[in-house]
Amino acid sequence: MLFPKLRSIATPRVITLPADATLAQAAQRMYHHNIRAIVVTHGKGYRLLLSSLLLRLQIQNVPLTTPLNQLDLPEPAILPPEESVLEGFKAIRNEAEHICLVNGEGSLEG
Repeated sequence: MLFPKLRSIATPRVITLPADATLAQAAQRMYHHNIRAIVVTHGKGYRLLLSSLLLRLQIQNVPLTTPLNQLDLPEPAILPPEESVLEGFKAIRNEAEHICLVNGEGSLEG
């Protein structure tokens, strides 16, 4: 059975923030774009801030001025955009349950 490529179902415009951004900046961006997860660019890697984690951090009274690079954010699975959706399902067995699509040049595509 043929499965479509991840590229065909991925979010084409990924919203990102640098790792030195604060929780407040992340929350504002998530609200502005009406999204539940934001990709944090961390050197050459990626981390995720999910709305569920943001709520947990608020309950724990973590200051909104905290830079994202001071938090233990989950890593998404990294796959090429040409990979099949089936491989994507296999890959999301991680804490974040999200995938970042990264092309051969190392650029985030979805």
